[in-house]
Amino acid sequence: SAASIVVVSGCGSGGTASTEEVTGTVTYNGAPVADASVTFTPQAGRPATGITDAGGKFTLTTFTTDDGAVSGMHKVSIAPNASQIPPMPGTPEAAVAAAGKPPFPPRYSNPETSGLTADVKEGGDNDFTFGMTD
Repeated sequence: SAASIVVVSGCGSGGTASTEEVTGTVTYNGAPVADASVTFTPQAGRPATGITDAGGKFTLTTFTTDDGAVSGMHKVSIAPNASQIPPMPGTPEAAVAAAGKPPFPPRYSNPETSGLTADVKEGGDNDFTFGMTD
């Protein structure tokens, strides 16, 4: 007899987990952090991500743009935005980038070491502020 295989996809509108709109602000030593990648990792399900603007503000996306995050507890990580185009090798910008340290401590890039969490509430005002320090 033929075994039937059911493939469950995380994409599309059918069967996706409901999400809550999530916004927030990221600061480092009190100043807004621009162009950082913010990731909310739930205990189960798909992580949500967003990129901060010049004022350090972000809106999360899980399935469709700005749809938010699944409700529940999340571990939060904040990393320099990887989509930044690296400077051309051999230029002064490349030398600065190679010598430069990350814009904030690297522990924030790992959800296990960031110490940051967020509890996304159903129907709640999910606006979070993450203040990073040295």
